[in-house]
Amino acid sequence: MKPQLVFAALPFALGMVIAFLTPVHLHPLRSYFNDLAIILGLIVSVWMAAGNAGFRWRVNAIAAGFAAMLLLIWLQYGLANHQAWYDLLLPSVYFVLAAFAVMLGAGCGDYTEQSDRLGLILAIAFLLTGLLSVLIQVVQSMGWYLGPLLMYMGKSGVFQRPYANLAQPNQLALVLSFSLAACWFLYREARLGRGLALMFSLILLTGLVITQSRIGWIIVPAFALVLALRDAAGRRLHPAVVVGLLAAYLAAVLLLPKLVAAAGLSGASVIDHVVGSRSERLGLWKQALQLAQTHPWTGVGWFGFGAGQVQIAADLPSTTYAEHAHNLLLNFAAEMGFPVTIIMAAGLLCWCWLTCIRTTQSPFVRFAGLCLIAAAVHSMVEFPLWYAYILLPLAFIMGMLHQRRWPVSGYAVPAVFPRMLVLCALMAAALLTWDYLRVVRAFKVLRVDPVANQQQSQLKQPAYTVFPQFYAYFHLFEIQPHAGMSDAEIEELRFWVERFGFVHNLNKLAEVYVLNQRPDEGVRAMHTLQRLHPEVYVEYFDYWQAKARQEPAFRAIIDRIPARDAP
Repeated sequence: MKPQLVFAALPFALGMVIAFLTPVHLHPLRSYFNDLAIILGLIVSVWMAAGNAGFRWRVNAIAAGFAAMLLLIWLQYGLANHQAWYDLLLPSVYFVLAAFAVMLGAGCGDYTEQSDRLGLILAIAFLLTGLLSVLIQVVQSMGWYLGPLLMYMGKSGVFQRPYANLAQPNQLALVLSFSLAACWFLYREARLGRGLALMFSLILLTGLVITQSRIGWIIVPAFALVLALRDAAGRRLHPAVVVGLLAAYLAAVLLLPKLVAAAGLSGASVIDHVVGSRSERLGLWKQALQLAQTHPWTGVGWFGFGAGQVQIAADLPSTTYAEHAHNLLLNFAAEMGFPVTIIMAAGLLCWCWLTCIRTTQSPFVRFAGLCLIAAAVHSMVEFPLWYAYILLPLAFIMGMLHQRRWPVSGYAVPAVFPRMLVLCALMAAALLTWDYLRVVRAFKVLRVDPVANQQQSQLKQPAYTVFPQFYAYFHLFEIQPHAGMSDAEIEELRFWVERFGFVHNLNKLAEVYVLNQRPDEGVRAMHTLQRLHPEVYVEYFDYWQAKARQEPAFRAIIDRIPARDAP
């Protein structure tokens, strides 16, 4: 046993706790500081591990897979050039960090007993954050303001979905699922008594219920099924406990609207969640499939779904504007093409089969498998792996799993080299944060009248920045639609409107087309606006009707845009 290697993982676990509990969410990258917390934790852990004589860098298939993805997205960019290069910078950093998290997990948990100890550290971090998050949910549900460390949700006549400090109820539901798995693991390892484990499980299930997230409807039964099976020692969670917890969860899901109504509030029912007025995710999936079929071999480029969606939305039913397809496989198929998607999916399925099923069913393997199940379920309806505070813990766990299944000796690297990388990473993180805060300040200026505001100089792109796309977005507000615009000006506007397909940008593009004798493209832009922003289309239709009464160019096409009540 090498306890010093286990201690090296403590900063990573601490960074994970801080990431889950950080209440700072600044537009436009609202999870920036959550991700930064766990990234700094990873960096400090790498520093500590590198200084340990017993640590070995183990480059395995999972780390190589992340490195391969990094190479693929840049190769794809070089061959197709679908998107701007700076949109690939942060994803590239995340792939590199994920590879380091895998190697850190494999290096610190280089044999069974040590990986079990590491699993305990992660489980304690998950459970702590889960319980604290439920407490924050209760505070939010009551409408209490207890200071800046807890995100505030004001009182209203509707029972809102409390999201703790993550600001996203579905992400919180995933974290609470991790916490449930951790609670079982700590109980199984005799770190929690039966009564305490049962109480914590009920608390976490309560938090999961009030997020009103539908991923729990699959994750909780899946957990129950796995834990009802016997492990390597022939032990399993008692069937009565499994059935009882599952029944309690299902009853709470069904009764939540009635309980909320008894408190004088309104809340969505299960039926409303299932059948809703319009399935936005189904629309996104259709768009992703259409993009994949149009670009089957290489896709539309990493982070290209949003722009691709704007290009094809007019031909498909109404949904919503999004930068991701809300399904991991379809998102990969749309952005990377079918070959990469099939290889990735088949490889991960095979890896999970060999590391989580066709292996000794130890408590740690069960715990890790439960976390992977929860992440996989959530990835079918959203994009949790695009957040470092979800990606890096899973990469760390995968590194430990891989090392247990296929032990490798690894490489001893002089501490000076990884520590130099760590210092460079810390400086890069500081500069990136400083650069990002400039963007945040610019968005605050934009919320005021950017023309009258004396700080409008902050909207101008600085000489050096990692985020030039946001300054291009600010520039869109300076463009006033008028006749006589050159083709080059219109093409530049189209490029950035596809990158930022918000309703006001699409309307501006449509006006530009109409005023510059391109009525067919203007009509299509309005169809795109209606398909991606149906909830606000009425006010834009009225605006265009008013324009049609004043300007012949708009009068000529007003009957060709979608009807005011278009679905």
